[in-house]
Amino acid sequence: MAYHQSIVNWFCKRRYALINGIPLKPRGHLIISGEPLSVQRGQAESYFLTDQQGRQWVLKILLPGKLTGQRHLNGISSLLPADPAFRCGTARQILSDHSLTRKLGYFYSKDLAHDLNQAILMPKVEGYDWNALISRLRDGSLQWSSDHRRVMCQTLIRIVQQLESHNISHRDLSGGNVFIANNEIALIDFDSLYHSSLTLPPSTTMGTEGYIAPFVRNVQTTWCCHADRFALAILCVEFLLIEPHAPLGPEGGLFTQSDLDQRAGASIRYAVDALKVRYPDAGILFQQALFSNSFADCPSPDTWLSCFDAGGRTMPPVHPDRVEIPDLPSNLPVPISVIIATPSAPLVALPPEPPDFHSPVPPNTPSVEAPPQWSLDDIPPVSLNLPTSPPAPSYEMPDNPWKE
Repeated sequence: MAYHQSIVNWFCKRRYALINGIPLKPRGHLIISGEPLSVQRGQAESYFLTDQQGRQWVLKILLPGKLTGQRHLNGISSLLPADPAFRCGTARQILSDHSLTRKLGYFYSKDLAHDLNQAILMPKVEGYDWNALISRLRDGSLQWSSDHRRVMCQTLIRIVQQLESHNISHRDLSGGNVFIANNEIALIDFDSLYHSSLTLPPSTTMGTEGYIAPFVRNVQTTWCCHADRFALAILCVEFLLIEPHAPLGPEGGLFTQSDLDQRAGASIRYAVDALKVRYPDAGILFQQALFSNSFADCPSPDTWLSCFDAGGRTMPPVHPDRVEIPDLPSNLPVPISVIIATPSAPLVALPPEPPDFHSPVPPNTPSVEAPPQWSLDDIPPVSLNLPTSPPAPSYEMPDNPWKE
């Protein structure tokens, strides 16, 4: 049920209202007759509107006691990078009690004008939030391949990387604020955004349950540009592991907040065991985040990218087919068939299997001379230019209570 009676009255009139010069009217609820379509979550009530061209908009009205201040709201759109992933923040408009225009043929009321003060008008983001897609992955109506899961992780990681490069954190990165459409990701709900030029709002959030770091005890802890790193780890693990038999957390997510706070529990054990088998290096980074004592200690977006850009391994192994073998002298006693190179063992040249000269020989078979005797000392040394493996992430893992 809608929280604001002025919106209900507007909806019942079935007329457009001029808000910042845009003709808009509320959409009807899909189930409840006579009610506008709305959702209340966190600090606000959001109403879904449509304009005369059929484009979808969202009107977000902060609840009493949750106003963050006009300066904070106005500053957000100018601070975010100009990228489609942040369109919900860069294209939004902060309204005032003068944003509703009185004009013949359009709806107007003083109550609606009052409720629009410090409300946020923004275009609706296409696609579905991660919470909705979780439900489809759980019931099997949507299936993601391992490669697609990695790609979605990389996409989200680069978004957080972009925020950090602008000294910004979202501060409420969670399943409901991550929208996915056509393999692209966009964020919504930037009202709690951090930037060094902004001051901590008097009323703000510590995050969403199931995504809050265990070391967070108050909102001041989250007021930094690295505040998205723990939730990034959780979302990456959810992208990789959510499927029909995965544990069920709040709003369909993977983890309960109590398990995260204790750094133990059924959901943690499931994630650690599953990652160890399917995405071992992502599992290492997840445990680093889980046992961190600050956001700065959590894996950075660059560290996560190095993991997924290497095919899911932080330190990709050296494969023989990637080794460049130089030209060898043509007068070797036998051709070299196998070259084994490892960081801890010398190069070894192995000849092909010699024929068995003691096996029965059919009649009328021409005689075969035995090959000349030789030894490994006759083979000149071989110099290989091996690719250098990237260094391992510079961190120490805490004791793993589930280590076998």
